[in-house]
Amino acid sequence: MATQTVAQQRATTAQVDRARRLHRLRTLGVMGWIVEILKYVVLVLLAVTFIMPFYWMLSSAVKTDSQVYTIPPIWFPVP
Repeated sequence: MATQTVAQQRATTAQVDRARRLHRLRTLGVMGWIVEILKYVVLVLLAVTFIMPFYWMLSSAVKTDSQVYTIPPIWFPVP
């Protein structure tokens, strides 16, 4: 009986996973592709929504008070 090393098992598992993903994408059809694209668009929008407050907090830390309270907001601090 042949035994495989851990690295060989991981490589085999990765190949099987990749084959399953490719097969799934081939069998989705047009509506499946649209759903997949919309799913990733929603995920990207949510990621931006969650990241923006952190960016605003970090950029406000290096702005002057007048730059922080300016309307419309200054997104990139000017020294």
